[in-house]
Amino acid sequence: MYDNYVVKEGDTIESISQNFNIPMFDLISINNLQDVYGLTPGQSLKIPISSTGAFDYYTVKRGDTVYGIAQKFNIRPNYLLILNGIGSNDYIYPNQQILVPKEDIGVYFTKSGDSMQSVVRENNINGENIMNHNEQIYLLPNQLLIFKKE
Repeated sequence: MYDNYVVKEGDTIESISQNFNIPMFDLISINNLQDVYGLTPGQSLKIPISSTGAFDYYTVKRGDTVYGIAQKFNIRPNYLLILNGIGSNDYIYPNQQILVPKEDIGVYFTKSGDSMQSVVRENNINGENIMNHNEQIYLLPNQLLIFKKE
């Protein structure tokens, strides 16, 4: 999940990363910044958020793979990539911090044609569970839905 931040006069990658408590490397990577010194006021940056308390940060260790991390946190590898703004051809690096769902949280990214019934059935949960853990559900492709694992 991401929030948008609009760069203000005097902002630097370092100051933004400190304000949002995000490692500078992650901020650069998520936003595909080529020139970290060339931020312009008015520029929009993606900032990872975990306002629901449903996510923790995991620090990538040497030898970790997306697949291995996904297995460890019981999340589909492609969901882990989407959640962190990582492309399927991108690398993960030691000391990089990525969002992972907390142990009792399940995640689902909607796809075209989803209905509440199909989401509930595919995740083997009840509708009330998913309604209680998401502010708004649009069922548009790639909406992140969270739920308590049953």
